[in-house]
Amino acid sequence: MSVLGVKPISQSTVRLFLQITLHTMASNYYEEEEKVQAACRAWETGQISSIAAAARSVDANIRRVRRRLTGTDSRSTRAPANRLLSEEEEMAVVKWLETLDTLGTRSSLKILS
Repeated sequence: MSVLGVKPISQSTVRLFLQITLHTMASNYYEEEEKVQAACRAWETGQISSIAAAARSVDANIRRVRRRLTGTDSRSTRAPANRLLSEEEEMAVVKWLETLDTLGTRSSLKILS
């Protein structure tokens, strides 16, 4: 027993957990997202009648599949949380800076604000 009263985990248990986890987990986010998209397609085309069964059939996260089907974008397709400008505003700033560059005028924060 340890000081906190919790039995320490043996090395063999840790090795087994790592083998199972590394074998079943997607190696990266994009592989997992491909599984989610495959589950969504299977459910939407009617090949599989339940969302949970579709997710299990491709070993995808059920909650993530449900979120995609309700319209929540994946991290790779949605805008970053710390984005201050919309796409249109950012393009306007870029166009303005290119115009200033064409005119030979230097840009500064004072000009932008």
